[in-house]
Amino acid sequence: MFWELIVLGLAGLTAPICARWAGFETRHKPFDLVGASGLFFLLAASFILAGSMVSSLYSVAYTLGVISMLIGWLGLLIGAFWATAEVLNEPNVAPAQTNPIPIHRQG
Repeated sequence: MFWELIVLGLAGLTAPICARWAGFETRHKPFDLVGASGLFFLLAASFILAGSMVSSLYSVAYTLGVISMLIGWLGLLIGAFWATAEVLNEPNVAPAQTNPIPIHRQG
């Protein structure tokens, strides 16, 4: 479970960088929310790992890990849908051409 949370956290942290490299010219808030959710996934992994190492902290660390994981999932979902909506509603993109290509018939 640690490996998955660490990979998910690193993927969330690199999402704003990849969006900038890809040239998305939307506001930075949705991508920043996805990046912040990556921090919460890394925090959840550290809480769960700390709870497994120290037995007296297990219940508190596990509870904090689950809470930070839920906050991470919530931020990831909101940020992903928000970024998708902004990319689809981007005003600088020309609409698709609706006129079909004319076919020239001979004869």
